[in-house]
Amino acid sequence: KNTNLAFGGGYAQYDAKHYGFVKWAEIGIPVDYKWYDLTAYKTDVNIYGKLQQQIIDNLYGFADLQYRYVSHEMNGFRKNPEIKSSGSFHFFNPKLGLSYFINHLQNRLSKVYASFAVANKEPNRDDFETKDNASVVSPERLYDFEIGYGFESPILQAGINGYYMNYKNQLINTGKINDVGASVRANVPKSYRAGIELTAASKLLDWLQISANATFSKNKIKEITEYHTIYNNDEDWEETGQGVQTFRNTDISFSPNAIAGGSATVEPFYGKTGGHRLFLDLTEKYVGRQYLDNSSNKLKSINPYALTNISIRYFVPSNIFKELGIILTANNIFNKKYENNGYTYSYYFNNSATLATENYYFPQAGTNWNVGINFTF
Repeated sequence: KNTNLAFGGGYAQYDAKHYGFVKWAEIGIPVDYKWYDLTAYKTDVNIYGKLQQQIIDNLYGFADLQYRYVSHEMNGFRKNPEIKSSGSFHFFNPKLGLSYFINHLQNRLSKVYASFAVANKEPNRDDFETKDNASVVSPERLYDFEIGYGFESPILQAGINGYYMNYKNQLINTGKINDVGASVRANVPKSYRAGIELTAASKLLDWLQISANATFSKNKIKEITEYHTIYNNDEDWEETGQGVQTFRNTDISFSPNAIAGGSATVEPFYGKTGGHRLFLDLTEKYVGRQYLDNSSNKLKSINPYALTNISIRYFVPSNIFKELGIILTANNIFNKKYENNGYTYSYYFNNSATLATENYYFPQAGTNWNVGINFTF
């Protein structure tokens, strides 16, 4: 009665073939010449046990223990066919926690909880693709501490959650991209993410519902060294060496310190249209400043941006479907000019002590719209 125990597991086998054809060339190459043909294999196995136990009235404990085995064999990459990478990882991922429930009057409930977890993850295939990473890239390990409080009532749900995520060998974006535009990542020995998450939702009236969320955080690398190429001043841009910069307690790239969102849903003709229902939704999203690399340099960053979307949802009775509706959504209604991704490249010239930087950004759509049909059997 007071114990819930579950066991499970999974097995996955990936057999990947990476190849490319030259479809046409004016001279010298046969039609459909296969200029690279590289295989890759990955095995992923896990087993787990989950326990939830009532300790005393309103106090519950839980434990989640997982063992995971990953092995891979990669026989070269398109740009670096000579790089061979193989290996296996054994991970133990435990999670432990307590939850205490408080029953209030008039169907109100509070929950206080705390948890600790360890999580491990292997590098992605892309992380092995460069010569610099192939022999040194390591798996990530995370120690996650969380504590929080939640409240529920018929008209209000709210919560606050604090977290501290301490990383060993976190794989982070360096601010560079590879030849096909994928972000290049590298391990950093020590880093952390710490913050507070706030959520709230309320159905104030039968025809009005609002919700909001926000996260305020610090995302820091304790120490990182970056290398920049030194070029001569000739037209051939010959590489003559490398410059070194070390940063301490610096922001993790692509990790805004503040994000927030909110929404309001109105049903203007609630209870007056029979089976027909009309909803108007207004949503807002805010993303704080993001740095393109790990230098915390504002000149190499993505500006904060806020977006507003609206939608109209109209549902009608149907003899065929349980529910049938049409949805019209307009995104970025104020036509905000913004970008949400990019990369940066910095270098020195021989006769200059100043770092030259080039930033590249991916602009996003202005005002745009779409129409959808929703049906439920």
